[in-house]
Amino acid sequence: MGLRGHPALVFDFGRDGRICMSIEARITKGQKYSVFRSLYRQQELIFVAADERDVILRRTKFSERQWAYLYHLNSSVEELKRVFLDYVNMINQLYESPRWYHVLFTNCTTSFYKLPSRQVRWDWRVIANARLDRALYKDGRLDRTLPFKELRRLAYLNDIANTAPAAGFGDHIRRELERRRHER
Repeated sequence: MGLRGHPALVFDFGRDGRICMSIEARITKGQKYSVFRSLYRQQELIFVAADERDVILRRTKFSERQWAYLYHLNSSVEELKRVFLDYVNMINQLYESPRWYHVLFTNCTTSFYKLPSRQVRWDWRVIANARLDRALYKDGRLDRTLPFKELRRLAYLNDIANTAPAAGFGDHIRRELERRRHER
């Protein structure tokens, strides 16, 4: 899944459900995200493990001017296992030794590419992470059977997520996205 400027990964465990991992700046109550503040060690780095509904609706329904897209990442099961365990290990490491969020060097995307199982990616689209989906598409990590513009249009999630029922949220959004794809 990709949110405008904010990638998050949803791990599907089948009947056991889904969990969404998101790397974020920790914002204290009453504080708003600030690019300027993130340059000066004012926001901690956090890894969030949450229900995908919470992560998606936080941005599509309860934040202004954010767009969400749900993409299927071309990846092996083994790679996904390594990445999931990287997230778990980073959560434990941050508990032991907190780190600062930095908008350029330790953000939601650069931190993902610093995980042990990932290769560091030297690409401007990692810093300007609203462009990450284009980079993943170019690398063949997203469906290449469609032009990128069409894939992105079909993966747009806000309208579906904002009206989805709480029960079966993840299944509902995937069914609706699939229906949209077949109707094109």
